[in-house]
Amino acid sequence: MNVYFTPTAKTDLTQLKDYLEPRNAIASHKQLSAIATSIRMLETFPLIGKEGRVLDTRELVVPGTKYIVVYAILSPESLYILRVLHGAEMYPPFED
Repeated sequence: MNVYFTPTAKTDLTQLKDYLEPRNAIASHKQLSAIATSIRMLETFPLIGKEGRVLDTRELVVPGTKYIVVYAILSPESLYILRVLHGAEMYPPFED
């Protein structure tokens, strides 16, 4: 399974690193490493996450963290990481 990142997911990871790194470099490394490990698991076990709150998505809670990887399986060969969110973030966003 090929894993691709949407621009939004890349931004999520950059913002996470930018927020955590100056506060605690060790914690930043641990959190990002745990997220990366979970995403690598999706290459082999794409159905490991639960059905998502948004149609046709899945969500994987990253073990040992409060982060959630939101992804979509678009074909038997491709999986897209849509978002990487802290569990306290409102998702999906509230819309009028």
